Amino acid sequence: MKMHDEFQSLGENVEALIAEQKKVMFVDNDAYESLNHDIETLSARRDEIISATSHGGSRKGAGRKKGEPTTLIRVCEDIEPLLKQISDGYKCAQDKTAYKHTLVEFIDSNVTI
Repeated sequence: MKMHDEFQSLGENVEALIAEQKKVMFVDNDAYESLNHDIETLSARRDEIISATSHGGSRKGAGRKKGEPTTLIRVCEDIEPLLKQISDGYKCAQDKTAYKHTLVEFIDSNVTI
C-alpha cells in the first residue's frame, strides 16, 4: 500500500474510531479505553508517515537556478548595500557588457586608491 493511501486510510479509521468512542464514552469504560488505545496507535502511525514523507529526497525545481556562475566575497558591512545594488543592477541590465563598461568608467574617473 502506498504511503499516501495508507495515510488517507488511517485518517478515515481514526475518525471512525473517535465517533465510536464518543458513543461508548459513558456506557462501557473498557470499550472506551480499548478505542482510545486504537486511536493512539493509528495516530502514531500517521505521525510516522508524515515524518517520513515531509522532508528529504529530490524535488523537481528545487535548488539554485542555473545562471551565471557566482562567487562568495567578504566585504566591509558599510559597502555591502552599495555592492548589492550594483549586483542587482547588473542582473536586471539588458546589455550586461554596457553596464560593466559604465561601471568601470565610473570607478576609473571617481575612485582613487
